[in-house]
Amino acid sequence: MLILSVDTSSKAGSIAILRDDVLLGCVETESAESHSVRLFAAIQFLMGQLKLRMNEFNAFAVTTGPGSFAGLRIGVATIKGLSEMHQTPVIPVSTLEAIAATAAEVLPSPRIVALLDARRSELYAGIYGVSEGELKAVESDRLMRVESFFASQPKAPCQFAGPDVDRFTSFIAPNSGSGWSFLKTSWYLAPQVARLAARKFERAEMVSSDRVSIHYIRRSDAEMMFKG
Repeated sequence: MLILSVDTSSKAGSIAILRDDVLLGCVETESAESHSVRLFAAIQFLMGQLKLRMNEFNAFAVTTGPGSFAGLRIGVATIKGLSEMHQTPVIPVSTLEAIAATAAEVLPSPRIVALLDARRSELYAGIYGVSEGELKAVESDRLMRVESFFASQPKAPCQFAGPDVDRFTSFIAPNSGSGWSFLKTSWYLAPQVARLAARKFERAEMVSSDRVSIHYIRRSDAEMMFKG
């Protein structure tokens, strides 16, 4: 099984190629340039280094949000285009699920909360658990006010994780006695996205390109301005 994965949910983009649970290669980029400038060049570079052709892939995987509105649009549009051109199925992966899976590899916990700073005193949160070695969603990804979210969380062992989780330590640290802890994870999610996609492929959770959509959770500024 050969999978190409793409993550453009933040300014730190990444591309990875996985074959049968072995990571063959990864390209990580962070630049002021748009993903539209660097994404396809990075894909071509990695494929050239590994001497692979696009029609060899069994599936393409991509993060579908939450995250950067512009970045997600570029990543999803690129993968949808490749899927249509090569008739290859797509495996959508939640950004928060990829973060939770990274945390679960470091320190498995019965409750893992993946977090991303959504600005405006809000956060994106995905709540997951590990059961029989498998990461499973406990609640749907959500957008909430920071204070309200932490006030709603049970005072029980929980690992909060994310690349910017340190922005929330003032809420987490005071509850360390209740078993709350935090883990700062990498912005570069493509390798984890590929590993998740491999398991989803085995469960036949692929979709055609026309069924791939972005999970923004929050409406963009433009939508709020024009729709109210």
